[in-house]
Amino acid sequence: LYILRASTGEVLQERFWGVAPSLIHRIRPLPGTTSFACIGEQQYRPFVARLDYLGQVYWRTVFQFHRFPSALHALYTTPAGQIIVGGQYNQRWGISLLDTEGRVVWEKLWPQEGPHGTVQAIFQGPEGILYATGWQYTRTLSSSEYKGGRDVWLAALTPHGKLLWERGFGGPYDEEGIALTATDS
Repeated sequence: LYILRASTGEVLQERFWGVAPSLIHRIRPLPGTTSFACIGEQQYRPFVARLDYLGQVYWRTVFQFHRFPSALHALYTTPAGQIIVGGQYNQRWGISLLDTEGRVVWEKLWPQEGPHGTVQAIFQGPEGILYATGWQYTRTLSSSEYKGGRDVWLAALTPHGKLLWERGFGGPYDEEGIALTATDS
């Protein structure tokens, strides 16, 4: 992790965590604080951490129970300072909400026997609904939403993790949902 001066790009600090292979996927500011949330992998185990503005670790939650090939790809911070992450959880895919101290409040996991996929992005709409996108893949086309290959996947959940709806979109090629945004309509 490199801490840079915004105006010049000068490296102010370098931070090295753990042992190889370790990497950070995403960093987001925590609203109303001077700290940040980040997701990454340490020795193939996904983690979520809270950092201060100098890269010091307040806490780190390692997902011990979700082993390789687990990886966190999506990171969203709520106005209340909660952290929502999503990705591949072993042979499943899911979303987790963590409180301000790094404790898992809830998880929504999709079953192993259905299509598999991953969560790439999470966004909370102004009404409080959580939206997630990524991709899904199934070998058996059990629904008209599965078009073959990787298809874009989109879901809506309550702030408590209850699934409201989900949809798949795609054509004959591989597609992935990678970002979400809100519009006025």
